[in-house]
Amino acid sequence: MSTNEKALEERIADELRAEMARQDRSIRWLAEQIGESHVTVARWVKGRTSPGINHLDAMCRALSMTIADLLQAVERNGGYTPTPLGGVPSPRSAVVRHQGLEPRTRCVTPVRLVDTVRELAVA
Repeated sequence: MSTNEKALEERIADELRAEMARQDRSIRWLAEQIGESHVTVARWVKGRTSPGINHLDAMCRALSMTIADLLQAVERNGGYTPTPLGGVPSPRSAVVRHQGLEPRTRCVTPVRLVDTVRELAVA
């Protein structure tokens, strides 16, 4: 997968890791700053899971940036590709495809991140 084909969550994780590297900060340091376990923060900054908006804001503040700065960095460095809700086709959709029918798919990003973008657009 090329850089500009990554989902928003992955691109945010990439930018968080890049900022942590620029500031020579560790996952443990970031976890201490926001009051979360280092295992949870590691999952977030490696793109395995997505933080809620409050945790994303806390991480950005600990790194002396705003969520807007983070999203601008994502856009500046290639943007993202929206992923289907759930990310992986269900077995039922595979059966429907097998029968020659196309399932209805919705291409949306997780609500938490969409809300962030909407809030920034209003500001």
